[in-house]
Amino acid sequence: MGKRPKKAEWEWKTAGATAKARPGMLYEPGNWGDVLKGTWAAAVAGALARTKRPGPLVYLDPYAGSPSYPLTQGARERLFQLTGSGLAALQAPFARRGLWASTALLVRAACEAAGCGAELRVYDLDAERRAAWREIPGAGALPVRSGLHALEGARAAQTAPNLILLDPYDFLAEWRELLPHALALAERSAVLAYVYSRAPRSAGYWNEYRRFREALTSGRTGGGYLLGRIPSDAVLPRAYHEVVLLAGPEVLETVREGLRGATRALARGLAETGAFEEQA
Repeated sequence: MGKRPKKAEWEWKTAGATAKARPGMLYEPGNWGDVLKGTWAAAVAGALARTKRPGPLVYLDPYAGSPSYPLTQGARERLFQLTGSGLAALQAPFARRGLWASTALLVRAACEAAGCGAELRVYDLDAERRAAWREIPGAGALPVRSGLHALEGARAAQTAPNLILLDPYDFLAEWRELLPHALALAERSAVLAYVYSRAPRSAGYWNEYRRFREALTSGRTGGGYLLGRIPSDAVLPRAYHEVVLLAGPEVLETVREGLRGATRALARGLAETGAFEEQA
C-alpha cells in the first residue's frame, strides 16, 4: 500500500515495539495487499527482464516508502502460508534477517533471478526514507518535489522506464489526477497501480470506485488491462486489495496466465482460511 509522510498522529505498531522498530506506517507492512502487489510486481519484472537486452531494467517507484520494514509476526505467518510461491522465495533472504522487502527490492531480486540487472528510481516524501534509498546499491532517490512531479518527468523523458509502480497512500482519493498519467505512461511502459477499494463499506465508496473503473475502461479502449483482486481479510473483508496492470498487448499476453493463477491461489487461500473453524 501507499505511504504517507512519517510522524502521523497515529501509526501502526506491534505490541511492545520500540520507536526504532516501528515502520512509521498507517498499516502493517507485509499485509495481504503487499503480498498481492509484490506477487504482481515480481512476476511482471521477471517477464520484462527476460526480454530486456541490453542493459538493466529501469523501474520507477515515486511512492517508494522504505527499502525494507521489520518483519512482523503476521507477515511471517503469511509467508509461511505462501511456502513454495515465487514471492516467498524472493522474500526469504530478507525474512532471515527479520525484514520485509519493499516492492522495489523485490523487483530487483526478480530481475537478478532472470539474469538482468535493475536500476531503481525511487522517491518518497519522507527525507529519512529518501536517505535510506541512497544506501541501496543500484537505487537512486530522484531529485523531484513529489511523486506526481516524478510522473511528469517520466512522461516528458525521451526514454521511458520499463516498469512503473503507482502506490500512493490512497490511490482512489487521487485517481483523477493519477489515472491520466498512468494511461499516458502505459503507451511506453508497463504500469502497475495498487488500489485499496473500500467499495463494500458504503454507497459513496462504491460510486467513487465505479467511476474510477469506468474511467479506466474508457481510457484503455483498444489497450486493455489486467486486474487482480483479493479480500482484505479472511474473516471480515470490508475492503479489497487490487492491482491493475496497464501495458502493451505483448506484455499482457506474456504474464496473463501466471498472474491469473497466482491471484486465484491467494484468493482461494484467504477464502479457505475463513471458511471453517473448530474449537477443541
